[in-house]
Formats: sequence, C-alpha cells, structure tokens
Amino acid sequence: TAAAYEIRARFASAPPTSAEYVVEIWFDYLQEIVPDDFRFPNSALLAFRMPHPGHMPEVSCGVRRTLAPVWNPSTEAWEDKPLNNLAWMAWHVTHSRRGARVHESRILYDDFELAADWCDQKGITGSLYLDSAMDARTVWDHLGTLGRFRVVRKGTSIGVISDRPVDAPEQGLLSTDANSHVSSFGLGYLKSQDRADAVRITYFDKVKGRTTIQVLGEHYHNITNRSPVVRDMTMPVCDDNGVAVRAGRYWLRCNRYLVRTLSRTMRIEAIGCLPGHVIQVASDVAEWGISSRIKAVSETTVTLGRTVTLEPGLIYKIKVKHTDRLSIDGPGELHEERTIVGVAETTITDTLTLAEPWADAPGQPALDVVVSFGEADRYLRLYRVTRITRSSRHLRTIEALEYAPEIYEDEGEVPAPDPAATVVAVAGLQAAILDRLEDGLQKKVVQLLWHGRALKWYVFVRRIGDISWTRLGDTSSPTFNARNLEVGHYYDFVVSGTTNPGDGEAVTVDFPLGVLSGLIQQVSEYVGDVEELLFENVGGAVMAVQEVM
Repeated sequence: TAAAYEIRARFASAPPTSAEYVVEIWFDYLQEIVPDDFRFPNSALLAFRMPHPGHMPEVSCGVRRTLAPVWNPSTEAWEDKPLNNLAWMAWHVTHSRRGARVHESRILYDDFELAADWCDQKGITGSLYLDSAMDARTVWDHLGTLGRFRVVRKGTSIGVISDRPVDAPEQGLLSTDANSHVSSFGLGYLKSQDRADAVRITYFDKVKGRTTIQVLGEHYHNITNRSPVVRDMTMPVCDDNGVAVRAGRYWLRCNRYLVRTLSRTMRIEAIGCLPGHVIQVASDVAEWGISSRIKAVSETTVTLGRTVTLEPGLIYKIKVKHTDRLSIDGPGELHEERTIVGVAETTITDTLTLAEPWADAPGQPALDVVVSFGEADRYLRLYRVTRITRSSRHLRTIEALEYAPEIYEDEGEVPAPDPAATVVAVAGLQAAILDRLEDGLQKKVVQLLWHGRALKWYVFVRRIGDISWTRLGDTSSPTFNARNLEVGHYYDFVVSGTTNPGDGEAVTVDFPLGVLSGLIQQVSEYVGDVEELLFENVGGAVMAVQEVM
C-alpha cells in the first residue's frame, strides 16, 4: 500500500578498501504488484534496459505459443491443443478475453474438432501475430480463408462450417417441389468472365518474410478474346510455400467448378438441416427428377400422386424420405433409394415396380412421404447449405452452393461433366402415315414424332436393304413430315441430335402401294430389254410424260 518505506541493500561480496577504488550505489527501480484490470491480461510483458546510445535502437523479438487449453465437454476437462492448427487457433480466439469472450459452454467443440481434423489431413498450418486493433471476426476470416472453414453463429452458440467432403451426402435433407414453397426455386450462375484463371497469393514465409507467388489454372492464357483474370489474395496466417500453393489450387477449382447457387423456401418443419450440411435437391423446373408423394405402397411397388413416363432402355430410380426412420449416417430421417424395373415400350403410369423390396423393419415407407423419381444420375443434385434466413413467420429460405467432392483433392482429377449435359437427344420416336391435301392431290406423308433435348434434330431415311442414308432435312421442333417417298417399299427413318445417323433413334415404316405420295416421276417403258422414257408431242412441243406416285 502507499506509504514510506526504508530500503536497505548489501554488497554480495565485500568491496575493495584501497584508495584506488570508488564505490557508488544506485537505487534503480522498485517492482510492485498492481491489482488493477489490465487492458491486455494474461499477456507476456517484455522490458529491457541499456545505456542511451544517442539514438533509438532497433528492437525485435520472436513470440511463440505452441499450445492453448481447450475445453472438451465430452471429457469435461481442459486439453492442450496445438496452435499451429488453424481451427484450434479459432477456438482460442473465440474463447479468449482478447477475442470474442464466448464461454466454453457455448462453443460447439465437435464443429471445431471436425475442422481441425481436416486441417491435419490437408497439412494446413499457420501462425498469426495479433499486434494491432483486430476484432474477432477479422481473425476468424483470416484463419478460415486458409483453413477452409467459416466460424458462424448457430442459435446462441458459436460453431464452424468446415468445407470438407461429406461422408454420407445421400442421407442429407431431400428438398423437392413436394415439400417446398410454390415457385420459390431459383438458380444463379457465376459469369464466365468473372472466373479467375490464376491466383496471386501474398503470404509471410517463416524464413524469407513477405513472399508473393502465382498459382496458374489450366486455362491460363488459353482463352481467346480476353486477357487472363488474376485474383490477388493476402494470407496473413500462411507461413509456408507448400500450404500457399495447395490453397491456390483449391481456390481455382472452387472458382471453376462451383458456379451454381440455389435458393428455395421451405416450411420450418421441412428444413431439417443447418448451414454446412449437404442436401439433395430435386426440381421439376430444372428437370432434376420428378417430385411427388406416395399415395399407396407395397413391398415391391409404389404409387405416386402423379403419372410419370417410362422409356425403354433407360434406368430409373426413386429416392424416398422416411418420416419414421432415422439415418445412422445423416443428421435426420433415413433416405432410401431403389431401382425401378425397366419397361419394353413407352409406358405412362403412376405405379412403379421396384427391382428389390424395401429394407426390413419397419419395411415400406409411410403414405404421403416425399419422393424424387427420374433417370439414374439425373434425378437429384447435391448442394451445400451456406445460409438459412427467415422469409416469414413459418417459412425459411435456404441458400446453397453446389457440392463437388472432387475439388477437395488438391492434386486429383477434375470433376466429371454434369450428367445434365448428357440428356438423351431423341427418345420415343414414332411414325404414322397421314393424308394431306396438297397441290390439289390427296397425298400420303410419313409424320415422325419424338421427344428429347437438342438444339436441332437431323432426319435421315433409307430403303430396307440399302447401306447409305439420305438426309431429308433438319428441324428445331420434335416433329417432321417426310414427303415424296416411292410407294411399295419399307423405309428406315432415323432422327439424331447430330449429323451422324448412328447417334439417333430409328423406326421402320411400310409405305404401301395404291397411295399417292406426291412423288412426281417420268413414265418409262421397256422396248425389248431397254427401258426408255416416254415423250409426247403436244402442240408441236415434245414433253416428257410424268405421273404422281
């Protein structure tokens, strides 16, 4: 306490007594305990003393903290975690009084542990000096940019969304038109001119200090009519060249292959997911399957609330969201997939036959559960939820980014093309012989009908027995009328989405005798073994004799 004190000191050893020596004693400082609330508590303090050299000396120091205590609610104990792991560094910033000052009971340990595990698997390490006025959100952003995670608020707690592959994405929420708000489905796309071809990264090497590298994408300087787009990024946390290069490759893959965003409004009881979860999306508008609900079910059949069309030669599947069975791999209800028995001809029905029965106990799904049906690899899409917002009292809007697990392999294969780009060009080709009144004659024409997806269809024909095809024309509508065919023959017709008949679908037509096709041919006769064309003199003019076939 404040008072007058007597200070006594003694020599550690007796000083010389000769007149050649002079002894002086200096009282230099007094250290005392100050119990006030420091601005930066629990901090290491550095002090130094030196004779004044006439100018301000340059002082530098290295600070290192390798471990920090983290509260593990499972063991109910504090455990030391390495601070070169960015996720545990984020936990410490969240809890520390110099950071967000969140109590350990409100920090979701499992989220941070998952993100820390992914950092260990990818070899992502770093360091950071907090030597300026930097708030917790800024620190989280620096750590998450390199560590591939994002610190978010989940209710009253603080958690992490780790951008890593999902173990069982097929068990994520099934979001279809049947359990979503009407007309709320929306898709967005990243503009091609906004996609970076390279990333210029500035990081702080442990030996060389501030360093800048450039990671090039596969299309750098390979796109005509524009200069390469290079994005600059600064990573204060990164201190290693290898970590910086892998981060650049990862960002380039995200930039190139994650280009679709999704938004959809659902009722509160239908959501069943949180930010970071991967969900399964079906949409009639985007032609990602057919959404419906089950109206009747047996061990090997399921009846939908709408009719669907089955085409021969295609593999169809159905995904069911159970309401009375929980998944052991996912966050909610069990989602079960079954293959549908194929058909020999085009079939329109509301009852589907399963290739194998439903799983045992409790067996088939309940009535009115949500399903998505469609061609294999085309009836569902995977998206990772980025945000859930409140659109009204009982509605929530989900915002998500498409999910491609291949981007997490920094040196692996690039993602395969979207199966939506391989939609069948021609399916269900049919032919009919119709009567048409043209040029004052009742003619017969062959009308072709089909369905499919193509910018343009090409129509070919040949007689049965011929080898080569004749191109009749092209059309942008799924219908075509073939005219002027010679009667009394069988014909093969092909409709293709390309100029190659082998890529299309064929149908055979019997074009009978005794009908007018509209084909005008010159009449001929045989003189002995020689076929000669007939001509007549009409008013002094020689004219060929023709007939309508």
